[in-house]
Order: sequence, then C-alpha cells, then structure tokens
Amino acid sequence: MGCNVSVNGYLKSKRQDGFSLVELMIVLIIVAVLATLAGPSFRESIERNRRLFAMEDTLALLTHARSEAVARSAPVHVCPSADQQTCIAGSNVWTPGIIAFADDGSGSGTESDGVLSGDEELIRVAAGFGSGIDLYGPDPVTSSGSAIVFDEDGGAELSGTIQICDRNGPASASAIVMNVSGQLRIALDEDNNGTANDGAGDVTCD
Repeated sequence: MGCNVSVNGYLKSKRQDGFSLVELMIVLIIVAVLATLAGPSFRESIERNRRLFAMEDTLALLTHARSEAVARSAPVHVCPSADQQTCIAGSNVWTPGIIAFADDGSGSGTESDGVLSGDEELIRVAAGFGSGIDLYGPDPVTSSGSAIVFDEDGGAELSGTIQICDRNGPASASAIVMNVSGQLRIALDEDNNGTANDGAGDVTCD
C-alpha cells in the first residue's frame, strides 16, 4: 500500500516494495540445499551424543555398584531390567534399562541368588536409553538374568563387555570392558581397523 510524502510542496507517491515470488523461491531452494547438506552431520552428532550419554550412565552405574559391594561387604548384582525391579531372564540385551542391587539376603531375600527380593536394596537404576541406541552385556550368570556380580573385594565373577551400539553397528560402537578384578575401562581401537576392541576381539553389537 502506497503513501503520500510532501516534497517541496508537491505530493509524491512512495512505494513499499516486498520480495517477489521468484526471490522467495530462490531463498527456499537455498535453505533446502543447506538442510540437505547439514542433515547427515546433524544426525551423526545426535547419535554420537546418545552413545556417549549411554556409556557414561552405564559406567557410572557399574562404578557405583562396585564401590557399594566393597562398602557393604556383600555381593552386588547388575543386570538388564525393563521394570527397574526384576532382571530380564536369560538375556544379554541391556537396552530396556539396568539395575544394581545388594544381593545380601536382607529380610526374606536369599543371598547371592541374583534376585532382588525381601528387603534387599535397589542401589541404582539406569532407565531405557535414547532412541536408536542398543546395549549388549555379558551373557547372564544365572537363570534369573544377573550378568555382572561384584564381590566384597570389588572383584567380578567373570570378565565381560557391555557394548553401546547404534544403527551403524560395530563401526561406530563404544564398549565398556570389565576384568575379573572388577576394573572398568573404555574399549579402544587397538588394531586400528576402525572398530573398538574389547581385548578378545572387535565389538560385534550382538
């Protein structure tokens, strides 16, 4: 809409110009191209952050569980759990979540049976992880599903690896390695082949 402006006593029409349809189309095309180029990089960044969060959360849980076993002079079990109360039986899939509990036989519980029962204390919980992230732990120690058991000295019944994977599989996977002394470390690409190595071989995401 135009307006009138007085210049030396004369009225002069002033026009307000906007963007033409062609100009708007060019801008939209440029934005679309930039979004296409940035999309994969942005997605990879999100996945990397999710893997990092899952690894840090799991490592913190395991470290806390080990220290609690020493402090309590009692076994602490760590296992996959979907309801934050019971272990998933016979599975090495930790994606639904993880629990750590004192398996000390408190109340009506039975010591070292791998089952959270009686007055045995739930020590720490890691709920399900971000979309697209899968965790695979060691094979279950007992039929109840406990996969890692720390003893009163901080040692572990068995060595094992927890793998943190995304849609890219082993190529971008991370892993936490635990030895029988209970010590924890982040898996490295020891043979420089582009895949993290847990000491026994490359991470396999299964």
